[in-house]
Parts: sequence; structure tokens; C-alpha cells
Amino acid sequence: MPAYDGSLPEIRIEGMTQGGIVHALRLVTSLSLDKPKYAHPLGASAPEGTNHFVVRLQVDGVELPELGVAAFKDALVFDYRMGPEWTDDRVRSLFHLLRQISKIDAGAYVEIETEASPRLRRAFQKAWMQFLTEAETV
Repeated sequence: MPAYDGSLPEIRIEGMTQGGIVHALRLVTSLSLDKPKYAHPLGASAPEGTNHFVVRLQVDGVELPELGVAAFKDALVFDYRMGPEWTDDRVRSLFHLLRQISKIDAGAYVEIETEASPRLRRAFQKAWMQFLTEAETV
């Protein structure tokens, strides 16, 4: 993916049900290396999108850099800091997690935020499609 430019792009898993989001949040917290840092209070009474926390995860034995996680009505959103710490192994492990979450709900799909630069969107889509193609052949 493109080099660090100071942004915190969002990777969105859209088309999820409320039950799917709850299941996905349980999965995320089960992979946490430490207690999630909550940026905003969690709970049903919190305004949409404010169910946000920061967490370090271990996926497939690979420790990921910190991720922001936010729950919306029909989406789970991860934001990440672009940079050299995103090695190929870490990106692959993040993609494994995204794929696992997107399989929770039949209508769920993964995309990078529409506000991301066209270059970043192309790079993400290319890497994501390559990962999915490779995952199907395994």
C-alpha cells in the first residue's frame, strides 16, 4: 500500500446486521493483546459511530499495530495509521481478520473509505482482491 502520508484511513465492513456487529466486536476483543483503550463510551445509548476504541490485536500469531475500531448501525470500521510497521505479514493478517468478519453476515463487504485518495483506494482494492484470490486457492 502507499507510503505513510499522515492520514488515518478507514477500512469499512459494510452491510452488517446488528447481531453481526456484536459478533465481530466479540471476535476483535478476543484477539486483543491488552485491554482496549476506549476513546468514547460504549453502549446502546451512545450516538452512532461513537462506539470507538483503540486496540492492539494478534491475528494468526502476528501482532498488528494499533487499530481504531468503531461500530455503526450497519458497519464495523477500522482505522489504522499508515506506515512502515505494516509489513506484508501484518497486512495479510489484517486481511484474514477482515475476511473472517465479512463472512459473519452474507451481505457484508469490505472497502476503504470513499474519502481516501484514488491512489490509496486502487492500492487497497488491488491488495484485497489479490488476497481473496490467493485465499480461495488455499
